[in-house]
Order: sequence, then structure tokens, then C-alpha cells
Amino acid sequence: MAEELVAAKSAVDAAQAALDAAVAASADLEKELAGDEKLLDDERKATLARLDDETHRLYEALLAQRGDSAIAKVKDGTCSACARKLSAQMEVLIDNGEEIVQCMSCRRILYLDDGDAGP
Repeated sequence: MAEELVAAKSAVDAAQAALDAAVAASADLEKELAGDEKLLDDERKATLARLDDETHRLYEALLAQRGDSAIAKVKDGTCSACARKLSAQMEVLIDNGEEIVQCMSCRRILYLDDGDAGP
């Protein structure tokens, strides 16, 4: 029985060491994520500061309405948020970048990723 007690204590000690390591790694990751979140928040604020008032109001209204995102990437001629196929004219307007274009279905502001080509 004494051997079993020693083995059990050894197993508990090993589990505690693994738990302590996991907690430390989690704390490090949490700090890293908090730093990333602050950088992203600062970048978001800087981007919003460059918007005109009307666009800023539109963005904030959509964000309040949608909750998850006010914008959606155009991928293969389709809104990535709702999968609606866009007209060629809408793609040209988005590609020109001269005006805000919203999806006809979900109303999110549409954008092309820098690596995406227009129609």
C-alpha cells in the first residue's frame, strides 16, 4: 500500500507540474493576446478617424445592427458575409474605390482585398 501511495503522490505531483506549466503558458498567451487586441483597437481607431462623418455613421450603424461586422470581403464576385453574387457593375464600383458600396442583401460595406483583382 505504501508503494501505491508513493506512486499516487508522484502522479499527483506530475499532474500539478503539468497544470502549473499550462497555467503559465495560458497567462503568457493572454498577455500576448491583450497586446494584439490593443494594437488592433488602435489601428481601428486610426482607420475610423480617417473616415468622413457620413461613412463613420454608416459603419457604426451597421456594426450596431449586425453585431459581428459592418464590412464584408468580396471573394469570387460574391459577398463573403451572405454569399450573394454581385453584379459586374457593383464589382467595378468597389474596384474603383470612389464610393461606398453595400451588399444588396446583407447591407454590409463591401471591399476587395489588396490581392484581389477587379472584374
